[in-house]
Amino acid sequence: VECLFLSWRTKMRVITAWSTPGLALVPASSGFSMGEAVGAYIVTGVLLVATGLFGPLTRLISRIPASVASGMLAGIVVTFAINAMKAIPADPLLILPLIAAFFVIRLFNPALSVLAVLVGGGLAAFLTGRVGGLPAPELSTLTFIAPHFTAKAIIGLALPLYLVTMASQNLS
Repeated sequence: VECLFLSWRTKMRVITAWSTPGLALVPASSGFSMGEAVGAYIVTGVLLVATGLFGPLTRLISRIPASVASGMLAGIVVTFAINAMKAIPADPLLILPLIAAFFVIRLFNPALSVLAVLVGGGLAAFLTGRVGGLPAPELSTLTFIAPHFTAKAIIGLALPLYLVTMASQNLS
């Protein structure tokens, strides 16, 4: 809703969510507690706001070459690709057709390739009995997680998250 409102109001494309590569960075990073991850997200948010408010910082970030930005994104996403390949021996009849479908669909409509594989994989798992019973629906509860600010999390998570988020925006 906020993306639609801000885009309509400013007549520009405005995205108010974390980038997918940025979200992929968090599970790819290890050794951080939940509190440190929350603190890193807060620091990244402050850096993103500062980038929007201060022109020199915006210009500095926009000077990141596309090849460097692409390399940063590839470095994060490659972990997921490697894990997909490692999963093939566990169930090749399910995984190989999904990987092939991704590349074939991507030739015709790249925007639908991930959605098609998600739906196809879910359907295949359901039809072959690989989906167990679902738990009874219940209301989720909010849990406060106190942010924990450490130099390790700021350098190892917040700065890479900031750079990847900004780099992916510069590529679009």
